[in-house]
Amino acid sequence: GRKSSISEAVAYMIASLELHPGDLYDTSMTHSTEKMELGTESAHSTQSTTIRTLQGYLIELQKRLPHSLENEVLLCNVCWENAIIWFKDLDKVQHLGDATEYLKLVTNAVLRHGVASMLWHRFVKKKFQALAQLMEKVGKVPKDRLCRKDVGIGEAYMPAFAGFTVDLIQILREANCEVNEMPVFNIEPIWQTVRGPSSLVEQAIEQKITNYGLLTHHYNLAVIMSAVLTFNMKSAKVMTLFDAKGKHAFFNDFTQHPLLPSQNVDSALTSSRKEFLSRIVTCAVSTLDSSQGSPTHQAHQGPKKDAAATKWPALVLELAKDFGLDLDFFKRQHVIELYSGGHDKKAEEVLLTVNDREFMGSQLLLVAGRRVAHYLLESHKMEGVELLTNVSPVLSKWLRSLEPGQLRRPEADVQSIAMLIHHVANYLPEGTPEYELAISLVDLVQSMS
Repeated sequence: GRKSSISEAVAYMIASLELHPGDLYDTSMTHSTEKMELGTESAHSTQSTTIRTLQGYLIELQKRLPHSLENEVLLCNVCWENAIIWFKDLDKVQHLGDATEYLKLVTNAVLRHGVASMLWHRFVKKKFQALAQLMEKVGKVPKDRLCRKDVGIGEAYMPAFAGFTVDLIQILREANCEVNEMPVFNIEPIWQTVRGPSSLVEQAIEQKITNYGLLTHHYNLAVIMSAVLTFNMKSAKVMTLFDAKGKHAFFNDFTQHPLLPSQNVDSALTSSRKEFLSRIVTCAVSTLDSSQGSPTHQAHQGPKKDAAATKWPALVLELAKDFGLDLDFFKRQHVIELYSGGHDKKAEEVLLTVNDREFMGSQLLLVAGRRVAHYLLESHKMEGVELLTNVSPVLSKWLRSLEPGQLRRPEADVQSIAMLIHHVANYLPEGTPEYELAISLVDLVQSMS
């Protein structure tokens, strides 16, 4: 048999049983795979006994075949076997996700880069290209029939596929930047005389180095595609967000060096990018809104929604930086979107990162005003009529001109409104008309019950 057949057989079993890295390794310390440890309790209690039994067998096997089942070798092979299972049934997209999770645990960057490069060329590249071209053609999330015809993956599995593609390209980018020694793999004495094809790890370390700029160019496209699919965004031609040079560079081999786009693009393209990235921030924060319901619903959905609402604005900043856009614009928008949905605590965290405090203060003054207008003119009308007779005509007219409906959640308690206006007053320069409005609001809110 092949020199790598033992590792491949064990890897195939692990992949077939759909075991995640946390089932076999202690993944709490990333890149710490020195020995087999049960990382986390399985979600399925019936499986945990199977996992413990498997753990025992693996530890025994590693003692007898330490080179064949060395962790780096096994992780690479489990990654590869998962990719094979996915490629045979493309709707089993979680196997592609498991492949990337196992690959992330490979400590040697040369090996990680090689396997990731092989994964991309052998399994992912053509599917990714077909999906990008289909999405560009239809300008939205393609219907199931088109997805299956052009890409071979069902519409329901496309968001996950795009997300795992982002992960794979990111693995390549990180490995590309790390400097590691070439790994050396020993062979068991019983295999010394065996002749056969090169093992996966032997092929991996022979892969050519990739072009970081080209990886980042594809990473940006993958993130954009992932956003459109995740949030079901309409009117979104993914490749139109790149200039002619950028489009020409797509789908080249990652080892090539085509001309890559610069940040100097025409104003129309800059506007399109800014508008698209703004939509992502809006969609991301909106995912939090539905979790404001019952405590039970929050317990089940909270962490997942929080992760999405944090992850996407961070990705937007990454793309904005690469496109040469104003990062502060997106930070301010993030703050406004959070306050609009009533997520004040999260908004205050992002507020600390904003640079243009005066502009931020002006934008938040409108949010605070709309909250006060909703409180006095809609939810507490009797009290509102009385209070508004005691304020200046300028403030009264301004409040009546605002549209609370422009906030996704205009309802707020007096304490939250007061805290927001406190931030506004701190951010606006003294002596300006807006500052005077903010101070008038402070006095008004203090008189609200």
